[in-house]
Amino acid sequence: MNKTGFQPAQTLGEIVAAFPQAADVFKSLGLDFCCGGSKTLKEAAGSKGIEEAIVLAKLEEKHTDYSQFGQPAKDWRNAPYAELISEIVNTHHAYLLQELAPLEGYVAKIARVHGPAHPELIRVHELYRTMKAELEEHLVKEEEQLFPSILSYADSEDEADRAKAATLLKELESEHAGVGEILREIRELTTDYTLPKEACGTYRVSFERLKALESDMFDHIHLENNILFLRIAG
Repeated sequence: MNKTGFQPAQTLGEIVAAFPQAADVFKSLGLDFCCGGSKTLKEAAGSKGIEEAIVLAKLEEKHTDYSQFGQPAKDWRNAPYAELISEIVNTHHAYLLQELAPLEGYVAKIARVHGPAHPELIRVHELYRTMKAELEEHLVKEEEQLFPSILSYADSEDEADRAKAATLLKELESEHAGVGEILREIRELTTDYTLPKEACGTYRVSFERLKALESDMFDHIHLENNILFLRIAG
């Protein structure tokens, strides 16, 4: 048994919930722990052609380093609903509201300027516009419908309030899957955000910000799918 105690039969979501820094390991290996958080480590590694022993070794190395030098991470599994929702809204929703519109300008520009030589950028722009529109609508649904329902349940502990929130989150969880698929396709189209030799500054900034958005979305959806939603679904 590895020292961390993590096992191939555990899901990626469970592992990141217990040890948030595992997200860094999974991101580096291209393992989707947000929308794909219900997959076991064994399944996820196998789908990428990665030996599970390699993933476990990297997790153990990360765990050792963090235990020696890091600060204790917040265990969101046990946080009050209001605190968890505040983290999602004030950190991840706020980031998206600030980043989605400006980044669309960058993505549109590289599609216009470099699209003739790199037609995949035109498709990236189409996907990004779709994702932006879906996310903007999604954030409103969460903040105006789902999160108030969850907070009502937190106050009342009434089963009817929990059931209402659980019904709402099913639709929103499927929307997460749609965003996850768009992010996957963008990464595939750009060959993991590989820049061509002639890439200009705007090209580089666009890819850097797309990667940063993807990274934040992984953390964001993980908190919702694998922690908040899981608790409400019972």
